[in-house]
Amino acid sequence: MIPSFELVNSYIALVAVLVNLTLAAWVVLRSTRNLIYTTFMFTCFSVAFWNFGDFMIYATGHGLWLPAGTIHPSAWKYYGTTGSAMAVGFLFHFMCSLVRGARRRYEWILLAYVVSGFFAITSPMAIYYEPVRNFVDGTAWNIFFAITLVPFIIGGLIMLTVSMMRAQSKDEKSRWIFTIIAIVITFAGGMTDLVQKLQFPIPPLGHIGSVLGPSILAVGIVRHRRVFDVLTRTRVKLGAMSEMAAGIAHEIRNPLTAIRGAVKLQADELAEGSWDEAKRYQEIIADEIRRLDDILGSFQDFTRQIKLTKEIRSINEVVERTIDMAAMEGLKIRIKSDLGNGIPECEIDPSLLRQVFINLVLNASDACGAGGELQISTAWEAPRVMVSFKDNGPGIPKEKHNRIFEPFYTTKPEGIGVGLPICRRIIDAHDGRIKIVRETSKGAHIKIYIPGPQ
Repeated sequence: MIPSFELVNSYIALVAVLVNLTLAAWVVLRSTRNLIYTTFMFTCFSVAFWNFGDFMIYATGHGLWLPAGTIHPSAWKYYGTTGSAMAVGFLFHFMCSLVRGARRRYEWILLAYVVSGFFAITSPMAIYYEPVRNFVDGTAWNIFFAITLVPFIIGGLIMLTVSMMRAQSKDEKSRWIFTIIAIVITFAGGMTDLVQKLQFPIPPLGHIGSVLGPSILAVGIVRHRRVFDVLTRTRVKLGAMSEMAAGIAHEIRNPLTAIRGAVKLQADELAEGSWDEAKRYQEIIADEIRRLDDILGSFQDFTRQIKLTKEIRSINEVVERTIDMAAMEGLKIRIKSDLGNGIPECEIDPSLLRQVFINLVLNASDACGAGGELQISTAWEAPRVMVSFKDNGPGIPKEKHNRIFEPFYTTKPEGIGVGLPICRRIIDAHDGRIKIVRETSKGAHIKIYIPGPQ
């Protein structure tokens, strides 16, 4: 017996759910987070939700899946529309994130979310309110859906097509073609479902499009992964450079103001023949020049490319050497260590890693002052080595946890704010991770994770 199209289509919807959830999970498991991947992930979640709703409509009515009987098929119809509506908003945002100029069209992106959000919210309301249900079940709903949401997808495709036509290289054209084909398949499939609801004799192919479209798009992203990542990294770097420029201007302005004032006062003293006072202002000028040199040196350290010279070394040895160096510095903070046993040697740059550890020790010393205590511990948390720095100082306010690694952001009165950002760059270069542990107890707690032997 040949299965009915309705039965086959319901199982295609289930396959679409599994495919899109797998693609979304792939994005979740990625170490890099950026707008391109995030919007793609939410698009996949929305498409999966839409297909799951359609599968459950059939499953409930035909007893394919026992748990499905707890919700009426019509309810699943309204829930599924929520997913299809939000998919349009996320897909439009995804397309805008790919096109350089369109990324700043926040008003269009916001409008797309507002319109898709309207359908996503009102559709489930049809379960509880009869006037809304009559509107959703009528032809006007589908026409309104098409008139308000379809133009966003068409506009996005036009943006992508223009970008493809302007592409200079074969590789770039290939990237755009992959993206356009995937979105056209997804869009065309969804339109067959919409048109079919308007009583046109077209088979609903939205579930097939939900399998093929995101899959082709994922293949394109993987194939051109370096390009997608570079686009986002470039945008992030430009934002960081803007913040750095503002930070540098702020830091430089203070010593320049002091120098300007000291020069004026020195000139007045020299005019009156007061050489001792003039000499004092000369010392102030010299100190401020040294301060400017330190600021520019820190900026140079931050912008310099991190080059690792890796060796197979014990991280415990690096920690012990750090503690010895801290003792030679004459720091007033008391350092206690708890170095784990059986920690394998790792491929690291011991010099740069020691720079990170020393920076954290100095930060703890500045925060705790005399009588402070710092606990440094290590442990093997396969497949990574964990290094923990926990002090008994005032701690880092929770509202500042997300900003503490930003360049030129500091909680110190005289700090420049590049120490921790440099630490993060060094750890990132090791393919590791550095994070602030969110605790309620007193003190700051920072953990570093370094990959173990392969």
